[in-house]
Amino acid sequence: MIRQRCLTVLAVVMVFALAGASPARPLAARSNPGGAAVVPDGTPVQLAQVTLSGPPSSLTGRWVEIPGTRLRESPAIPGRSGPWSYGGATDLAGAMLGAWVSGALDEATGEFLLARPGGHGDSAYNGVIALVLTPPMRWVERLAPSTAFPKLLRQQPEQSRDVYADGSPTSCHTYDATVYLLEQQALWSAGCLRWHDAHSAHRTWWWTRAPSAWVQKPSTRPGGYAAASSWWEAGKRVLSRTSGGLIAYNPATDTYTQLIGSAEGSAVDVSALAIDNAGSRVIFTKPWSTRLASVNLTGAAVETLIHLTGDTAGFSNIPAPGLLWDADRKQLVGYGRSADGTRGALYTFDLAGGCGSQALPCRVTRHVPADGVHPPRAIQNGTWKKFFSYKGAYYIISTAQENVWTFRADEAVPPSAPPRGERREGNAIVG
Repeated sequence: MIRQRCLTVLAVVMVFALAGASPARPLAARSNPGGAAVVPDGTPVQLAQVTLSGPPSSLTGRWVEIPGTRLRESPAIPGRSGPWSYGGATDLAGAMLGAWVSGALDEATGEFLLARPGGHGDSAYNGVIALVLTPPMRWVERLAPSTAFPKLLRQQPEQSRDVYADGSPTSCHTYDATVYLLEQQALWSAGCLRWHDAHSAHRTWWWTRAPSAWVQKPSTRPGGYAAASSWWEAGKRVLSRTSGGLIAYNPATDTYTQLIGSAEGSAVDVSALAIDNAGSRVIFTKPWSTRLASVNLTGAAVETLIHLTGDTAGFSNIPAPGLLWDADRKQLVGYGRSADGTRGALYTFDLAGGCGSQALPCRVTRHVPADGVHPPRAIQNGTWKKFFSYKGAYYIISTAQENVWTFRADEAVPPSAPPRGERREGNAIVG
């Protein structure tokens, strides 16, 4: 698998341009007395502004393992010895979650989707599988994979290509270049390292639910192969941090806009993008440092650095950690590693009180459950949106041999007294 790391520092000025096609150069930001973002033609985009009035609420609750959700044991995926199970991964399921891949949540159906997960030497699988979050929680296959992929033969491998012989897209190290488009009922997937030669593939693809099929769009995503991406509801755009900077994708016009140019290099290790839709700012990690980057999207939007203190070890020193904005709690929440590094842990960030400078850094707190039960360790090949929130609960999808875990906020149960009607198997609550 491809691995790059880049330590970067860059402060830049940006503006979100909500027009169709855009110039390749970074756009010039303009201030506006009304506090709105202003695109180059002068059109103001009204965005709400939210100020945190105090420290976020303390996080209490417990982790619960959900039995029967190991992907490796699911009947939803093809057999381990199938024709698409080539490469360096232990098996197909291992590649689906471990080969530098992320996923996307469809909140309308309650499904977490993995699209064409694999790539490089791990897998040629280009189907779509989903974790159904409603009981009984289970994995299902929404689109069967193609068998028309270039074969990785021992003597003379067939030449890799972006599009398989049947017109479907190549399997990928997707990194975090996958976002669900709720209005279009489609999953956006653009940019990756392809099967099996690990060359960059930049075509834009949508997987549509009805009918369940891959649709190639005319556009190609700018930037390098890796990206951290999320849906920006206030602007109706996909935001992506790539090696070329920050870009926005308009699904209505199938166009990309360069928002910030960047010389920072690879985006492989950047966390998931946490977007406060009410306050219109996007937050992500500065990899391998005790800093975050925050882009305020109101007025003349500027990327600023947020210096951190406290429990930074276990979050700032891992690749592509999970990060999300909990709108209910008005709190930034991350997923990293426990104090000893052997398990996973939640991290909360207190961004109130004007903190963020080197002189007054913001505090990071690692959550230690009262019952001492921790979820699986954050994996080396990126977490991104495999840590997500749905209907008030947090979920973590780790490796193919681990069950899915959920964090039930404000629920604390002593390990010696499971709730009535449940029984404990190791760290699992089974009811």
